[in-house]
Amino acid sequence: MGWRPDGPVSLICFTRTGAGLLKRLASRLQEDGICSCGYIKSRIAEGGGKREFEEGMGLFVVEEPLTDWVGKRFAPKGALIFIGAAGIAVRASAKWIRDKFRDPAVVVVDEKGALARFREEPGVIYLQGGAEAEDWRRACEKSGPEKAGAPGIGVLIGNLGYFCRFLYKNSPDREEKIRFWEQAARGKGPVGFLAGIYHPERDYEAAGTGFFREMITWQQGIHLGGNAADQRALSFDDLSYALQSRREAPGTGYLKEGAGSSTCRIRVPS
Repeated sequence: MGWRPDGPVSLICFTRTGAGLLKRLASRLQEDGICSCGYIKSRIAEGGGKREFEEGMGLFVVEEPLTDWVGKRFAPKGALIFIGAAGIAVRASAKWIRDKFRDPAVVVVDEKGALARFREEPGVIYLQGGAEAEDWRRACEKSGPEKAGAPGIGVLIGNLGYFCRFLYKNSPDREEKIRFWEQAARGKGPVGFLAGIYHPERDYEAAGTGFFREMITWQQGIHLGGNAADQRALSFDDLSYALQSRREAPGTGYLKEGAGSSTCRIRVPS
């Protein structure tokens, strides 16, 4: 693994499906010599189910409120891995967040494991410019069908407006670029996780591209700063127009976990 915590890793799940993934992740951490401990917080683990998880799977059943459990493990050198919805992790951790220098790493993995398929060298690629994107795409395509077909790399695009202008401008390999990145936005190809930073006022051109339309079909993301009604990436239909049009303090915004999900108000510490 590319990153190693200096302290113990606590993994927690909320369903039987998540418990299976937790055991695989904990096993991988153990192989890498990283101290970890698995927990489950769920009604199915209460009563008779407690024995099934504690003796059968080696998981500790969490009976206290989740926020209290998180607070006891919110140590600077450790890490927390939530296997479940991002909103659960946000709400359970919000009370304990201080700053990036003292907080532990917090990782959220979907319980089906779509974002947890390990490769020999897993990691996150940060693409800020078009040249970086092209170099990575070409290197990825030259790596061969076996590696290119194994999802696992996370890609963060630092400026979606600039990226879309680069992607759709005339060039000899324009069609190849568009095909690769639109497939990535659909969740296909070598990219296991794709995210980007979008400013509604500066990056308005991006909203009309096929790449952007494919990305927003997932309806997963965070909008910060208020005026949610002015952006085109996320749908906050469960919020009134007054709330969507309201300005918010820096670092305050809304979390959307997927199409049809309810909106969660969040606060990111400065």
